[in-house]
Amino acid sequence: MLQSRQEKDKALKNEFNNALNINNENLLKILKDNEGTAFGKEHSFTSIKSAKEFVNKVPLSDYKTYKDIAEEPQKYTVYPINSRLATSGSTGNQKFFPLSEEALNRYSTHVLDMPNNLSNLSGNILHTNVFRSPVDGVTILSRAYFKALVSSGRYDFSEFIGGTDFTFCENVVDVNYMKAYIALSSPNVEAFQSIFLYDLAMFFSYIEKNWRTILSDVENKKFSVDLPTDIKEKLIALSPSEEWLKRAEKEFSLGFDNIVPRLWTKVKFVGGIGGKMYRFQERALVRFIGDIPVHYSIYASSECMMGISPYLKPILSSAEYVLMPRNAYYEFIPKKGKRAIPMSKLAIGGEYEPVITTFSGLYRYKMGDILKVSGFVGQSPVFEMVGRRALVIDIAGEKIDSFTATEAVERLSVKTGITLRDFAIGIDTRIMPSGYLLFYEGENSDKKFDINLEFDNILKELSPDYKELRDLEMINKPKVLPVGFGEIFNSISVAAKVSHEKPRIFINEYATDYLLERSDKNGK
Repeated sequence: MLQSRQEKDKALKNEFNNALNINNENLLKILKDNEGTAFGKEHSFTSIKSAKEFVNKVPLSDYKTYKDIAEEPQKYTVYPINSRLATSGSTGNQKFFPLSEEALNRYSTHVLDMPNNLSNLSGNILHTNVFRSPVDGVTILSRAYFKALVSSGRYDFSEFIGGTDFTFCENVVDVNYMKAYIALSSPNVEAFQSIFLYDLAMFFSYIEKNWRTILSDVENKKFSVDLPTDIKEKLIALSPSEEWLKRAEKEFSLGFDNIVPRLWTKVKFVGGIGGKMYRFQERALVRFIGDIPVHYSIYASSECMMGISPYLKPILSSAEYVLMPRNAYYEFIPKKGKRAIPMSKLAIGGEYEPVITTFSGLYRYKMGDILKVSGFVGQSPVFEMVGRRALVIDIAGEKIDSFTATEAVERLSVKTGITLRDFAIGIDTRIMPSGYLLFYEGENSDKKFDINLEFDNILKELSPDYKELRDLEMINKPKVLPVGFGEIFNSISVAAKVSHEKPRIFINEYATDYLLERSDKNGK
């Protein structure tokens, strides 16, 4: 039975106000329920009666501890398993995790409720992604989460254009085409949502490149790509007016700066995952949406859905999240420390790596993210994600981390006048010793600068280890290469073989080869 939004909001407020007690209750329940598992027996769960004893008897862990968890989850958890999840592989090879029914039942509907409550939507949300069935038993968290809400009757997807038909459609290869067809057929869109805000930037870029073809298809009720028959029928049924189509053609012809508020005048917000780590990529989105508010929807990973944002904020403001107390047992390692501290010891302004014990079989698992606490809602911390502790690029031991890399690119942009929309850093293995490759999408660089030299000097300023290894000629000079708009996104998608993606700071050899080929073709 569907709860009213008032009931949901009241329950959530109570969770925030009692976050410390709920956190402790989570730990005791997980330990009690799982004392008979192989992991529970190994670490004497039956003898642990407090958080202090838990810390003393169970060591901090990472993925190496759980390399068989997806295939043999019963070693770690007694809870029935709903899905096998795959990560995006942003810090290396893909990782696989089980998702239990217990965890899913704790993942509330607030991810979807909050923006709708704040914006008083009457419907007409367009989600630009689709959520296909698992492949070889493997899926992604968003699909498992949305499907569970539908199956349990906890959320009414009628607020999304086309309901579940356009959200869980199978056998659609060109997702952007289908979603663009919907957008060009829907003058009353009130919100655009995606998994990542990056997806939205690429979605509007797709429309910019292909609007003439798609608009002609909508006008003539035909299709330029192969789609299932039932999807074609539902798209034709949208049947936009001739007046709207003429207006769309006029606005597109005038260019795509601020196209969303100009054309879809009822849009109240756009939503997706984003934040400080993705600030360059979000600038590409700003071009299309102008000053339309952005709802930073969720802080989550395959390991755990950890935070939601109950705020609508302007695009350039900090993307903050409130920790969801019921979803795990939480500890935190100070950025400059090694020992985990309890939630009660968090300080405003402090930076921490979250450590989670989950309802899907992870115990004192180090997330690798760095979170900065900005306040509290009740007892639950409010935070933003500022980087990754484990996200580094390395040739000869210099280990350039995500913070340093982003700062270097920011300084390069300021010094040379490049207006950056996106960037990615790979390693040039065609030469020995290897060197960095910085690919960027941008314009307006000042030709008086040797951009390769400038980037090299900035890296030397920011990283003493890099400078030393460059001076020893153990790392080659970096190269800075422009590529066409959208190519970085394409390189990541091609390499990962997925239909949606988040931005990467560091890319693998497949994406690097793809971008090198595109750069060479452009004569750069």
